[in-house]
Parts: sequence; C-alpha cells; structure tokens
Amino acid sequence: QLIKLEDIPQHIKDAFLAVEDSDFNEHIGVDIKGVLRAAKQRLLNEPIQTGGSTITQQVARRVFLSFDQSMSRKAKEIFLAVRIERFMTKDQILLAYLNKIPFGNSSTGNYVYGIQAAAKGIFDVDDLDQLNIAQAAYLAGLPQDPNRYSAFNSRGEHNEAGYNLAKKRQELVLKRMLEEEKITQK
Repeated sequence: QLIKLEDIPQHIKDAFLAVEDSDFNEHIGVDIKGVLRAAKQRLLNEPIQTGGSTITQQVARRVFLSFDQSMSRKAKEIFLAVRIERFMTKDQILLAYLNKIPFGNSSTGNYVYGIQAAAKGIFDVDDLDQLNIAQAAYLAGLPQDPNRYSAFNSRGEHNEAGYNLAKKRQELVLKRMLEEEKITQK
C-alpha cells in the first residue's frame, strides 16, 4: 500500500529519522562514523554491535541487493547509497524507505511492508493522520528486527514476548525523539 510523502505526518517522519538516521538530512548517503564504528565492532567481535547503515543504504539494500553479510555486499551498498543520493531527493529516499520496509506480522497474520500497511495491520488505522506519537514510535522501532519485535505471530495471534520487546524499542524511539527535540517531555 504505497503512500505519498505529503500523506505522512511529520511526527511519523521524525520518529523514523530519530531512531534510524538522525543525520539523514546532512549526509551524502553514508554515515562514515557509523560505518567505521560498525566495522570496528565487527572486527574486534565486540559484544554490542550496532548497524552503521543510513536510510539511504537500507533503501539500496532492499531494492538492489541481497541481505548477505559480506563485505562485498556492504561495499556495493555504500556505492549505491552515494549514487542514490545524487539522483533522488531526500524526500524521495525517505518515501521509498517508508513504503518498502518490513514491519513484521499483522493482526491477520500477514507480513506487512510499508508504513500504510503497518498502520492498518497493527493499529487498524486507515489514515496515517490517526496515528499518535506513541504509535508512530512503536512502528518506527519495528524495522530494526521486525520478526523479533512483532506483536503477532504468523497466525495473527498475540505474541507477548515480541510485544514486550517492541514496547522497549518504542521507549528508545521516544527517548531519541526527545534528544533530537522532536517532542517534549510532556
């Protein structure tokens, strides 16, 4: 269910950018510090390993590449992200991302892709304007690991463990939105 950028409220965009790529509007498709940090963590086999992918890199991976964990794929992803930034606007990239990313299982058991399908499948909301900040933060937390954070199993039944993990992730998104001054404590 594709949606137009003008149909996505600002608080939804803010939630995704705060948790996935807070420097989205400043970088050229790649966060060099993030890539170096992730490479160091992987090289040293550190217990906490963070991703270094920007939203643009995630679009490149989802649209053009496989999901293998090779250095070759990562190099191609970086190259494509820089190219995408040359030919698409930031709004077009964000829109492609929000229309393409996975959100896990819905209440019907269907696997949902894209923000519009997620709003409908998880919150039974037809119009994104109906999502509040808490719901937007919940949805923004899911794409990092949609299978793990899914509140529903493949039969559409409630998945308590996934829901609890998703709620913790939602709290992180809200914290990041507060740090980015996209919301207030109130």
